[in-house]
Amino acid sequence: MVTAVNALTVIREGGIAWLRFNRPTQANAIDIPLATAFRDIVEDLVADSACRVVVLSGDARFFSAGGDVRAMLAASSPSEYLRELVDTLHQGVDELTRSRLIVIAEVDGSAAGAGFSLVLNADLVIASSEASFLTAYATAGLTPDTGMSALLPEIVGTHRANELLFLGRKLDAATAHEWGIVNRVVPSDALRDAVIDIASTIANGPFPALAETKRLLRSEGSVTYAQQLEHEADAIVATIDSVAARERIAAFMQRPSSRPRK
Repeated sequence: MVTAVNALTVIREGGIAWLRFNRPTQANAIDIPLATAFRDIVEDLVADSACRVVVLSGDARFFSAGGDVRAMLAASSPSEYLRELVDTLHQGVDELTRSRLIVIAEVDGSAAGAGFSLVLNADLVIASSEASFLTAYATAGLTPDTGMSALLPEIVGTHRANELLFLGRKLDAATAHEWGIVNRVVPSDALRDAVIDIASTIANGPFPALAETKRLLRSEGSVTYAQQLEHEADAIVATIDSVAARERIAAFMQRPSSRPRK
């Protein structure tokens, strides 16, 4: 099923929701209508038990240039506009990252500002060799949003994060991969096939185990080690009764290497 609301195109098929930013003449910049559409579709997908994977994408020129600065400056009160924009986008991002849904960023162009932040929030990032990444906030005289100030140093380290945020260094796909921002880099014409393969593998994988694994990974660092061990114990006990776990355990036990040796 294909829907398009406020420059956000949504395709749902086989447990996968493909969300495409569709404002090419504005470099897929995020204004209030697009942020609202993003938040609302995230709420809808989280409530849809059939959905397991969300893929975020833009186009070959821009994944997203981040917040729509032109719209901010055109508003009667730029600060009020920006507050509504950021709060709305943050609501969608927070719900998506806390949800069971596995998020894949498919990046084939430039990801800048909040667009770069959305990439950092994803669970997996697959980029074409033509992709690039730019914090852009210092250039606009603004501070990071959409989680970048927390996520970027966690992923690349404090000094590299400082370089990107203070000096506005632009990263190519190969460097982003080397620094741990990107999982895989593929040629541009192979990007969609690579993402389809990964998204399909996850969508057909063992749920709720993968969803619980995401929850555990996301909670690490916000709790003590003892609490994390308790969360792991609760999760593995809860998932063993799932149909997927029972089927996979049964299949595993049939493998020659898992059978008791005489």
